Amino acid sequence: MRELASKIDYEAGKRIPAYNEVVDTLGIGGDNHLLAREALAELMTYIDFTRGIRKIKDYLGLYKVDRKSGKPKIFGGHLRKALQLLTMALKGGTGIKAKDEEQTIRRIREAVRRERLEVIPA
Repeated sequence: MRELASKIDYEAGKRIPAYNEVVDTLGIGGDNHLLAREALAELMTYIDFTRGIRKIKDYLGLYKVDRKSGKPKIFGGHLRKALQLLTMALKGGTGIKAKDEEQTIRRIREAVRRERLEVIPA
């Protein structure tokens, strides 16, 4: 499992431009956080973090339940699990809340946007 995670981490570093910047910002470098980096690579592959925070949260299933409409909302379950894994690695422990997951999303989004602004010449 660690072998595959290290391959995913290596490929994400090559293919996703902001990946290494986000890893440094979150402080998940080193061998101890290999699975967290794999989860981050999965999130950054499927989610465009340059979009609004509301769209990202809706896609990950971080919303309040609307009991009036009666329609179930659809979200990416495998991405939610990756977000939970990354949040547990950052916070340290298993007692995470939706607020902690939202904070993780915001930190990733800010790092991606900051890196994107650095690339654009002034």
